[in-house]
Amino acid sequence: SRVVLSAGNNPEPSKEEQLVHKGCQALETYPPRHHTASSSGIYQCLYQTILNSHIRFQAPVFYMPTSVQLGSPYGLHFFEPRYRLLISDCMRSFPVSARRGEEIKPCVPGLSPSSNNITTVSQNAEVQSLLENNKDIMKEHYLPTFIHAHQSPLRRNTPACIVQVRHCIIQPDGSADVFLQPVSYIWIEEIWERPGTGSLYEARGIRMPKDESEKYEMWCVMSRYGRGDGRGWAQMLPIP
Repeated sequence: SRVVLSAGNNPEPSKEEQLVHKGCQALETYPPRHHTASSSGIYQCLYQTILNSHIRFQAPVFYMPTSVQLGSPYGLHFFEPRYRLLISDCMRSFPVSARRGEEIKPCVPGLSPSSNNITTVSQNAEVQSLLENNKDIMKEHYLPTFIHAHQSPLRRNTPACIVQVRHCIIQPDGSADVFLQPVSYIWIEEIWERPGTGSLYEARGIRMPKDESEKYEMWCVMSRYGRGDGRGWAQMLPIP
C-alpha cells in the first residue's frame, strides 16, 4: 500500500511525512538497480533504508560512565589513541573546515555537499531545494555521530546514547575538543573490538521509542538521589 499523508483534523502533513512521500516518488522515478520498479520493490527498499539507517544504528563507541540527557549538550577532550581514531572516522566525510571549529553542516551521502550522483541540472536544483527547505530534519540525521556508552557494563542490552558532533577542533597530533548533543538512546545489540585499533569498540543497537526513553531518563534522574524505584534499569525497562 502507498504512503498516506495525514488528513482529517490535521490536513497539513508534517515535514517528515512530506519527505517520506517525496522519497516514494523518487524511488518510483529512479528505482535502485537492485530493486524492481514495482510498488513492492519500492516500499521494500524504503523499509530497509528506514530500518537500517534510522531504527538500527551502528557506530564506534566512546566508553565513559556518566550522566547524559537528551538535548543537553556537553564537551569532551579526546586524547587516547583509540578516541583520536574515533573522531577522525566520524569527521572523515565532512569538509576540512568542519574539523577546524567551523560550522558542521549536514552531509547527505551522495547528495550533499557533493552531487556527483545527480545527472541533470533540474535534478540537482530539486535536490538542493529539498535539502535547503528541510535543514532542521537534515541536522537530526546527517551530522557526524557516534555512540557514548554511558552505562556499565559494556555489553549487550545495556543502554547507550547516540551523540552528534556539533563542534569539533582536531589538533595536529590527532587529539580533539568536541561539543556533543545527545539525540537518542539505544539498546546495545552487539559490541565488538575493531582489530588493530588499540581497543576501540564498535556497536550496533536499536533506538529506544520516545516513551521508553522518557522512562529511562526518569530512572536515571531518580537513581542520582538513591536507588530510583529499587530496581535496576534492566528490570525497570523491557529489553527487546
